[in-house]
Amino acid sequence: MQEDTLDMPCPDGMVIERLWTAVSICGDVTEIRQTIILNDSTPPAFSIPLHSIIHSFVGIGNNQILLSQTTHLFRRLDALDEHSVVVLDDCDAEIIPVFTLEITYADDCERDGYSERRTYTWTATDVCGNSSVLTFTVEIIDDVPPTFGGAPGDITGGVPSDTTIICEPLPLAPVVRAIDPAQPAVIVYSESVTPGDRPGVYIVTRTWTATDACGNTSTAVQHITWIPDTFLECEIILPQVVDCNAHGVVISSGVTGGIGPITYDWEIEGDECFIQGGQGQG
Repeated sequence: MQEDTLDMPCPDGMVIERLWTAVSICGDVTEIRQTIILNDSTPPAFSIPLHSIIHSFVGIGNNQILLSQTTHLFRRLDALDEHSVVVLDDCDAEIIPVFTLEITYADDCERDGYSERRTYTWTATDVCGNSSVLTFTVEIIDDVPPTFGGAPGDITGGVPSDTTIICEPLPLAPVVRAIDPAQPAVIVYSESVTPGDRPGVYIVTRTWTATDACGNTSTAVQHITWIPDTFLECEIILPQVVDCNAHGVVISSGVTGGIGPITYDWEIEGDECFIQGGQGQG
């Protein structure tokens, strides 16, 4: 066994390396090394890479970011791990810090001023038990309004498009959903019916307003042109006398209401009477 005191910049202690060497009769060599650090009371130091996102938050008191900010920022935060910092220690060759991410959600987003709080922490400990901590906290403010519609792949829950309903009852309003990072979103529904541009026509306006826990709102509107009844009145105007085999006889009508186009079905009573083509409309 061979023991040496290593020449290392360890200001408060010393580093001793012990080497055991075993040689077989055939000349095979096996070595085992042991490193002993004595009287080290200096904690490790952190080095943050030059272009790291950590520089934007460490040492800043009020770290608040908007949810609507570019996703690039959130991707850089989500990529942080134990390898995002470098630990320097005079007496220890390499230290991998312990990385933790604690996420909490506000009980009342409007009162607390944030929707999500993230605390990033790196703890570095050398072999002598000396520790250093690097930490910062980010508060995320939800400024994104809810989005109407179901979850991905869900074709239900969306707001229907504008439409026209004729001669049918007004259908019930569909179930509309809203998704939002600060769940749940509360949806308030209202409906109004106003006269249209002509008798018998009504404009139905259906409004959904979604509000999330942070007070962000979205509004969606559907307009329905509703004609519950066409109220068609038709008066057939016949000539007083028609000679047999007469030509150019006009049969007309007076129409009130209804929605075009209007078609006519004629029926002739009598075995020897007929209507030539072209005389079936008037």
